[in-house]
Amino acid sequence: QQKLPPTPHYNVVRSVKTPEGLDAWAQSPEGMGALMAAAIGVDDVSFVAGMVKLHGNDVEEVDRAALLVEAVLEHRLRLQQKMSVKERLDGERSKVQDEIARGLRVEFHVKPTLMGLVVGPKGSRIRAAQEACSIDRVVVHRYQSVV
Repeated sequence: QQKLPPTPHYNVVRSVKTPEGLDAWAQSPEGMGALMAAAIGVDDVSFVAGMVKLHGNDVEEVDRAALLVEAVLEHRLRLQQKMSVKERLDGERSKVQDEIARGLRVEFHVKPTLMGLVVGPKGSRIRAAQEACSIDRVVVHRYQSVV
């Protein structure tokens, strides 16, 4: 008859909640590696239902590891949010480039000192150009000097 190794007993267990949207990352090889590397001083790290569980015997070490794991999760969440914004902006840029290539959009760079002359009083020159040329929409980016 074969004996199973004894289940380790830990005096201290801390749970760190995984932020919404990070469960898959936390359980991926990349995420597990990052979280385990951050969990300095603990004897075991486990993942259970949206929680990172830190097991150890020294309260201070486990508490310190919990703070490090929280910091890694917060950093990853900010990174994921920034990547989401980047993907959205890349999509918008691609759409604008496509519109320019198809002749559906034209952009003019105007010297900031001439922007008022181009726009006209209360946008009068822009409205006149729209009516004369059957233009659907004119967007003025005053701070980027683009019409």
